[in-house]
Amino acid sequence: MREYLFVILLIVGITIAVSVGQGYLPGEENPYSSENEKEPGSLAFYLLLKKYTSVERWYTPFGDLEQGTVLMINPVWVPSAEEKNTLSAWVSQGNKLVVFSSNPDVMQAFGATLETRGRRRVTVYPVKEHWSTQDVRAITVVYDSYFQSHTGDVLFAADGNPLVVEVEKGKGHIFLISTPSLVSNTEIDLIDNEIFLVQLSLSDKVYFDEYHARLLRKGEGINLETFKIAFTSRYSSFFVQLMLAVTFFLFAHGKRFGVSRPLPAREVQSSELVLSAADLYYKAGKKEVLEVIEKEKSELKDAKQKR
Repeated sequence: MREYLFVILLIVGITIAVSVGQGYLPGEENPYSSENEKEPGSLAFYLLLKKYTSVERWYTPFGDLEQGTVLMINPVWVPSAEEKNTLSAWVSQGNKLVVFSSNPDVMQAFGATLETRGRRRVTVYPVKEHWSTQDVRAITVVYDSYFQSHTGDVLFAADGNPLVVEVEKGKGHIFLISTPSLVSNTEIDLIDNEIFLVQLSLSDKVYFDEYHARLLRKGEGINLETFKIAFTSRYSSFFVQLMLAVTFFLFAHGKRFGVSRPLPAREVQSSELVLSAADLYYKAGKKEVLEVIEKEKSELKDAKQKR
């Protein structure tokens, strides 16, 4: 009985979650996505890096990352506090995070503030010598925001307005770039944009963050996307183990193991059989059979008396 009650409660719980649960999920594609081959997508940048190293698109919250570089191109929402802690620890171990964004909230999450001005196309030159600017004479960008405050070193600036900033984090580096135009399909081959971007991003492995770059939509309850996220995040093993545990529990408590032992046989008296048969016949209304039985019993009684 307890097994059935558990199953009923489980079904009720899932039904309630589906009907009233809600959350925000990645939805519409970001125009700057590495999957977009048109303007202002960054597919050309993705394919360029693929020539030199291992490249992977990242579709889930930040979890276990290998050594390398994470590229966040025009993220439309800020990583969670847990994700920022994960990224911070990962960068401190000697990895790189490069953020291309004109979103003030995103940049503030990484310790910088933006100032907005009119949209401009400019050619800018390296402010200081750096391993990412070797053989780079200049780069061309289209921008409408620049850094008003930051805690790093300026690599490129337009009229004294910082556009590219490097922030040291432990053994690693965070690069903040105030415009995503630098990596767009139509801008990447201008002047030395390609050289700078490859030198800046190149590592053993490069991740293109597609998860935070998608526009949000509201999702109701449990659906296929949230179910897939559960099995592709850092907590995947937990969900797998939980489901296995529930499955084994239901299997173990819902099945009888072994063969049932028979009850010990006892000797049945002939009188019990007669009474039982008579009772069954009475209930069934078999009067003809009962008359025969009564007649035989009477004859046996008379025979005994004669003896």
